[in-house]
Amino acid sequence: MGWQFSFQGYNEDYPEIYSFKDWKRELLSEGEIFDEYGNHISLDDFIRKVESKKIEENNHYDYCKKYSKERGYDMGNDWKDKEGYSFTFAEFS
Repeated sequence: MGWQFSFQGYNEDYPEIYSFKDWKRELLSEGEIFDEYGNHISLDDFIRKVESKKIEENNHYDYCKKYSKERGYDMGNDWKDKEGYSFTFAEFS
């Protein structure tokens, strides 16, 4: 839908995850990747997809920051890594 990927960060579990670089190093090499329809995706294809979406204007972090006050959203669990990827410690629904 034109949005950048958003990632779950981990600060209490091993390994700690604070960036897409951490995801690639610590998590993506550990198992298989499937899309929301159950289709297998290769690691290389997934990384290409994530990186291709980075140019999109819609970023979850920026969106939440823009509307956080009026919607009562606490930005304390959200950040962008050095590469500009959106992260949160909050649970995904």
